[in-house]
Amino acid sequence: MAMVDDAQQTPAEAAPFFAALAGLACETVEAGQLDPAIGLPTAVTAMESAEALGYPSYKLTGTKALHALLTGEVERAIGLARRAVETNDDRIGRADDLATLARAHMADHDNRSARAAIAEAEKAVPWWPRVKATRARLDV
Repeated sequence: MAMVDDAQQTPAEAAPFFAALAGLACETVEAGQLDPAIGLPTAVTAMESAEALGYPSYKLTGTKALHALLTGEVERAIGLARRAVETNDDRIGRADDLATLARAHMADHDNRSARAAIAEAEKAVPWWPRVKATRARLDV
């Protein structure tokens, strides 16, 4: 938070911090560590700030997908997560987006698609916490 509040930062320097704050807010809500009434609006404000400061919108697609899932917009979450998977060239980020896609499919009562998504994530980073937790939920 201190980095986000640093008045000496340029917009280009501040934008990634707002993007990270948005993702962190969503992830802590998902983990049950932050009240959704606080975390979800914080995520929206942080995403809007990041984009206003020039952060590429497509790089926020995974966060937007998780936010949609957390707010019950399952179909939107599936579409955004698919787009995030297609555009993410970072191995861990892509696996995280696949975990979001799997969780969105689970919320849509489509465990077959969820298993396919999480299996793809496991090929890249089976040790990633959201990948492991999603697999555990599917194996129940």
